[in-house]
Amino acid sequence: MRAPSDRGLLEAWERGAGASPPRRALTLLECACDRPWGELAALSVGRRDALLVRLRELLFGPHIEAVATCERCQAALEIAVSTEGLRTGEGGDAAYAGALSVDGWALSFRLPTSLDLFALGGVTDVEAGRRALVARCTWDVTDPDGAAASSSELPAAIVDALAARMGEIDAQAVVTLAMRCPECAATMAPRFDVASFLWSEVDAWARALAMDVHVLASSYGWSEAEILALGSRRARYLELILG
Repeated sequence: MRAPSDRGLLEAWERGAGASPPRRALTLLECACDRPWGELAALSVGRRDALLVRLRELLFGPHIEAVATCERCQAALEIAVSTEGLRTGEGGDAAYAGALSVDGWALSFRLPTSLDLFALGGVTDVEAGRRALVARCTWDVTDPDGAAASSSELPAAIVDALAARMGEIDAQAVVTLAMRCPECAATMAPRFDVASFLWSEVDAWARALAMDVHVLASSYGWSEAEILALGSRRARYLELILG
């Protein structure tokens, strides 16, 4: 993986602006990896996220600061974490095939990939999306009587057990942050979605870059390509303009 050029990252931002979150994540990776889109899309979600953590380091460094909201009192909580603190491994192998047996129910399963997330389309209901994902990633389901069953028949407890097992195998896909609210002392473990967080950072960067280009173009008459080619010197010229 390499740090993309300003132009490459800006073009990725433009392509991803109107895309779904899973496609945005792959669009960012594609501009930094010498790997085809299809290969990236076929990675497990955890392995994809491990690459996104690395890309975040290359673009903005290892230190992350964010704000969360307390689930109990709604106070704003400041988060400071390192990318190293987000790592739980390289992610699971998408080729992995496992078996689960709980309370008489048995099934075979694999790990979700971005292709599975694409297939969910515009599903907005969390439970419906969860069931659709289970349907795509399981087979050979049998009920406590040993009869063949559909994944839609799986009790919620079995779906929870499956999600937990997938999370163990592909731990990078489910990263949580241990937090304690200084206002009400509530403890919580919110999920950190590196794909969404990185996109928000790239979006803020791209908008700031557009303003820099506007200021420099207005002052010197340079084209966007000439301004982007300035690299780190761009900040010096902005200092001269803005004082």
